[in-house]
Amino acid sequence: MKSHAAPRSRALPLARPLLPLGRLALLPLAALTVAVALPRPALADELPTLLQSWEGGYDFFATGAPLAVDGPDNDDAVDTLNMSAVASVSADDLVPGAEIVAAYLYWGGSIQNNDCGGGGLVDDEVSFAAPGGSAELVAADKCFCSDAGAMAYDMQLCRAEVTDMIDELVGDYTVGEFAALIENGDTHTASFSIVLVYAHEFLKPRRVSLYEGLQTLWLNGTKQIEITLDGLDVDSPPEGDLTWYVLEGDINGSMMERVEVAGAPGGGVLTLSDPINPEANPMNHTINTTTPPQTDAIGVDIDQFDLAGALTQGDNAVKVTYTADLDKFWIAYNIVGVNVYQAVLLTNSSKTWALQDDADQSGDPTPGDTIRYTIHLENTGTAPASATLNDVIPPEAAEWTLVDDGGATDGSTQGELILSELALAPTESVDIVLDVVIADVPEGTEINNTAIFDASPDGDQGELVAPPVVIGGAAATTTGDAATDTDATSTTDDSGTSTGDSGTGGDPSAGPTTGGSTGGTTSEDTTSGGTDSAADSFGDTEESESGCGCKSAPGGAPGGALALLALLAVGRRRRA
Repeated sequence: MKSHAAPRSRALPLARPLLPLGRLALLPLAALTVAVALPRPALADELPTLLQSWEGGYDFFATGAPLAVDGPDNDDAVDTLNMSAVASVSADDLVPGAEIVAAYLYWGGSIQNNDCGGGGLVDDEVSFAAPGGSAELVAADKCFCSDAGAMAYDMQLCRAEVTDMIDELVGDYTVGEFAALIENGDTHTASFSIVLVYAHEFLKPRRVSLYEGLQTLWLNGTKQIEITLDGLDVDSPPEGDLTWYVLEGDINGSMMERVEVAGAPGGGVLTLSDPINPEANPMNHTINTTTPPQTDAIGVDIDQFDLAGALTQGDNAVKVTYTADLDKFWIAYNIVGVNVYQAVLLTNSSKTWALQDDADQSGDPTPGDTIRYTIHLENTGTAPASATLNDVIPPEAAEWTLVDDGGATDGSTQGELILSELALAPTESVDIVLDVVIADVPEGTEINNTAIFDASPDGDQGELVAPPVVIGGAAATTTGDAATDTDATSTTDDSGTSTGDSGTGGDPSAGPTTGGSTGGTTSEDTTSGGTDSAADSFGDTEESESGCGCKSAPGGAPGGALALLALLAVGRRRRA
């Protein structure tokens, strides 16, 4: 008996939509320069708004480095550009075996004064080298510009997605060729930051949300801003983290400068601090995400803090309040991760097939043979799941039968497997089994089959893609587009094991207003499923009381399933 393991599973947007529909179009990836239409910088301050969210077994890490340094005058002001700055990520910074989901490069600093009136003063291109890679020019997907509340300079921030350029997470990230205004001014600054969102099957369910903008904060202008992450169900024990990227923080403290975090409705108020970031002066040119922490990163703050003290089990929102005093600084991004009470099916679920009945004894799938599909659903989350499952029967099927419904309610039609009320407690799994008889189709035909599960609102959504069944041959090598503008590939060897690696280029550059609960889930889980070789392990086909027992070939995919597939957004993963 020959069998195949599912090459991949993919997350779909949750029922609580995490990604505005207007941002679902994926941008093409480039192996070299990330080239897109020229970004249009904002002409004034922009409050940080939601770029993207991920919910499930995700976490993040962010770090960076100054792109300008103080010279021989040693006056705590930068006067020399660093044309090749390095930020290092160590194995201790990530979960072992972490898989990259998304990577964003930010660079920002002071530029020539033009009141953000254009004229090419915003530098929207820098050189970038990922660990083990060569330096390449990267063009921004989006830039922000602020008149900085000043007559002598403006302030810029740019962002580029660089997911496709990263093969190894651990190592040195190098950035250079940023044309900032660095002339020993008190507020002159240049820096970069790298944000890594990653996944791992053993991570607890978490909502990770990335907010970006460019907001001037100081006593004589906007003094305070608040960012709200809502739509949560904080798990027990409550856990969370916050990292900010701030331009031009100074060591000259002031009494009112602070960052406060509050969980709602039950959490308390936590004023963030650590040994190198006092409560009244957190913006003090430090980077505490490196080992050892940096206390002399003039012109930049990249700091991460534990939020557990502000959270209570059952909180549904987290509010982050930034307050400035005499020290003038610019909020660039704010990334928050909070553990949530959620069912997670995507991580360890899979879809496989096996040659169940080789009618002509050829050893390969041929017309008249029976293919057995096994859909394995496993809940690795912290909450019980109640899921639905939809599986459009391929048109190459002469007939099909549901062998085992996994205890669900069967509402199948002639052309689609439809199950509801699939109950899975945390750590519990179930197998749904269906047999498909191959119709009279030509040799070389590929039979493709995808199952879509939905455990919202208390869990995730996703699709499970079985390896193609090739008529006349069990082993197959395929290269295909699973979603718009992906470069997904999967390879199946002669032993029936399939591996895959997929990439995505999303650049959802416009986010909803601060405080909204929308964002985006863009992820894919590369999973190898097991082999189902027990012909009678789930009961006799003819005696099954479940399923519609359909005996005619289906006529195509129902509109509902196609609509779900149209919402698919895939996130590339590579291992640390």
